[in-house]
Amino acid sequence: GTAYPAAVFEKLWKSVLKNQFHDIIPGSSIKEVYQDYRNEALACQKQLHALTTALETEEQQLRIINTATWQRTSIIAVAPGTVPEQQQVFFDGSCYALVHLPAFQASLLPDCICALPLEAVSVSEKDRLETPFYQVRWNEAGHLTQIYDKTAQREVLAGTGNVFQLFEDKPLNFDAWDIDLFYQEKGTELSSAGIQVIANNPLFTVLEQQVTFGQSTILQKIYFYAHTKRIDFVTTVDWQERQQLLKVKFDVNIRATEAIFDIQHGNVKRPTHWNTSWDIAKFETVGHQWADVAQMDYGVALLNDCKYGYDIKGNQLRLSLLKGATYPDPQADLGSHTLTYSLFPHQGDFATGQVMEEAWEINAPLSQLQTEMASIPLEIEADESVIIDALKLAEDQSGWILRCYDHLGSDRDVTIHCHGTGKIRWQETNMMEEASEELKAEPIAFSLHPYEVKTIKLVLSEK
Repeated sequence: GTAYPAAVFEKLWKSVLKNQFHDIIPGSSIKEVYQDYRNEALACQKQLHALTTALETEEQQLRIINTATWQRTSIIAVAPGTVPEQQQVFFDGSCYALVHLPAFQASLLPDCICALPLEAVSVSEKDRLETPFYQVRWNEAGHLTQIYDKTAQREVLAGTGNVFQLFEDKPLNFDAWDIDLFYQEKGTELSSAGIQVIANNPLFTVLEQQVTFGQSTILQKIYFYAHTKRIDFVTTVDWQERQQLLKVKFDVNIRATEAIFDIQHGNVKRPTHWNTSWDIAKFETVGHQWADVAQMDYGVALLNDCKYGYDIKGNQLRLSLLKGATYPDPQADLGSHTLTYSLFPHQGDFATGQVMEEAWEINAPLSQLQTEMASIPLEIEADESVIIDALKLAEDQSGWILRCYDHLGSDRDVTIHCHGTGKIRWQETNMMEEASEELKAEPIAFSLHPYEVKTIKLVLSEK
């Protein structure tokens, strides 16, 4: 097979890490930093594409790869004609199909295709839409006024949803770093020119709207699916505002005193009230892929693919989308931005509702590779899905490193089976890949404590 490009990966990884330095990634550096970053990011993407295409030949078949430890049913873009005609749909210049893959598996494209309904799944009128999961209404401003969950037989919204809000943003200090609480005193709700249904097929129904304000424009496509309750808001913004803060808000029909926010290797709870001075200080909270508010029986998550500033008070969920700082870069963020956020109503809390799993759909889509690889050579068994954070060559190149963690806050047992690779010996290491025990024979079995991160070294044994 192809040699593992360890030296190339290290160079690319260090470039990525450098450009996630704490002044670069939030947008608080000078203009020249972002000019350099753009060039370095494009160079990384180009190099990774070259490494991928080096594995491919025209004779090999296309495989879809699921690197998650849970089964996934996902929509993917495919080349027209690569799947049966009755199992593909066309929209916006691309061809789409629905695929299903088991956990941590690769599958040939024809083998994982799902059958589609024979006709469009949604019924629409001027100001309403009915999908397999929802009855949806909106007003003349383009604000959602109803999302009725047909499965749970309850309203998702307690007011309006998907409302863009624009606030004056003039913090007392540190323009690009800070949001001061008094920003809320000067704000306005934005209205669209109206919502139109632009696609209705067996896989999804798409609404479109355009919002114009100041010198800026938002063009948004809203996807309602037949296979999942997730609602995607795929958004492009031509941003030309200075010292303005753009947010989107949803009033949800949930009563909860805490919200849960996704962070690396776990999650954190924050209050949804301002009862004390330290509660008030948490008016803007970080969340990586999702934030969730839930009762025991039902919850609503707000997912994102690149926007991490959440603002949840009472039953109002808001996400910060853009900020027009003038210092240290007078032209910060001017231009085109593409982002996706998603609303995901679910039964139970974030764990039983599988919020993390759904967030992967917009953050870690299924991979496609034209390769001979029959499958991923590992099989993971766990009480519930653990997250595999990395599978890579060890830094000393003496074996493979698998890093996993518990994201639910529970104890659970994990078993790993390696198939088609000969005998495997294994040991736990720390994150620096320094062994804490001797190599052991299979079975590979260990326990995870709440939010624990474990690093396992796998060595192919000749004996």
